[in-house]
Amino acid sequence: MTSPSSTGTPSTGKQNGRRGSGFSETELSELFVHIGSVLPITSHDWENVCTLLAENFSSRTPEALRRKFNFLVRQKRNTDDPRCP
Repeated sequence: MTSPSSTGTPSTGKQNGRRGSGFSETELSELFVHIGSVLPITSHDWENVCTLLAENFSSRTPEALRRKFNFLVRQKRNTDDPRCP
């Protein structure tokens, strides 16, 4: 998916050349399914998750998947709702 930039050249969806495209909700859901089935610990396990995810989504490195998972695990949950523990 490309769109013309202000310079007239197609844009690849990367922001300032620093980062690739983000994960979609569908991709994250499938990532969690594969993580649940593989339970990755070793780098070989993350490669298996990467292979499974690549069947339906753009190619990501095993390291990128591991970083995204660790990032999401470290996120603080929203505690705005006083009824939610």
